[in-house]
Amino acid sequence: MKQNRRHEYILSSLKTRQFCAITQLASELGVSDETIRRDIKKLDKAGKARRVHGGVTLITDASEGPFISRLEEGADAKRKIVQAYARSIREGSRIFLDGGTTNCFLARELAYARGLTVVTNSLEIAHILGRHKGIRLIIAPGEVDHDDNAVYGPEAVSFIRNFQLDTAVFTAAAIDLSQGGIYDIRPEEAHLKRDVGALATDLVVLADASKFGKRGFVRFCNVIDTSMIVTDASLSKNQRALVPADVLTIVDTE
Repeated sequence: MKQNRRHEYILSSLKTRQFCAITQLASELGVSDETIRRDIKKLDKAGKARRVHGGVTLITDASEGPFISRLEEGADAKRKIVQAYARSIREGSRIFLDGGTTNCFLARELAYARGLTVVTNSLEIAHILGRHKGIRLIIAPGEVDHDDNAVYGPEAVSFIRNFQLDTAVFTAAAIDLSQGGIYDIRPEEAHLKRDVGALATDLVVLADASKFGKRGFVRFCNVIDTSMIVTDASLSKNQRALVPADVLTIVDTE
């Protein structure tokens, strides 16, 4: 079957199934898994479908607003960063995802994983993961910040303190390596992250290179506190030299 016919079949299947596994499509179309991976990659690049861990899913319409605008900024780099990190997440892990837009891309990658427990303060991530029974999803209570589509405040912090976490996965507004700090804009967001970071065995930061070299407002952790910082290859050599080699992961986004 020619490539364009396979693409038509995949898109038609998604209208009824919403998610299609690579192995299932390969069997139905009589081609290799690698051929389907290439097809999915092209559909994802064309914006016709969303590549996720193990298969492909529909792209859902998003509402307008500041959060959605940020979600679309640097989408390709964010997607590559989370795809690289997602491969390191072990089955059975208990992880916290903050409400940053990069973590929304990570949630899409993890949507069809099994055996994970995800704690979050993000309504967007809850929406993405809430339909998938393979994920144990725990949502923090509290007051909703509509700009971030996330929950902050003392109720959220108090609730999350009840959990033991393997990994806290954070996004950042700024990473100032000259000061060794990782920052957010809102004090309430930084407060929540500081508390969550103290509960987790490992602290991971996902941030595209545009976040480095900026001066932040509220520090929520130090670079030396992190187990892993994942960013893209446009990070300068001077900036790379300021991060411990065993912490920094560079992802090729070309």
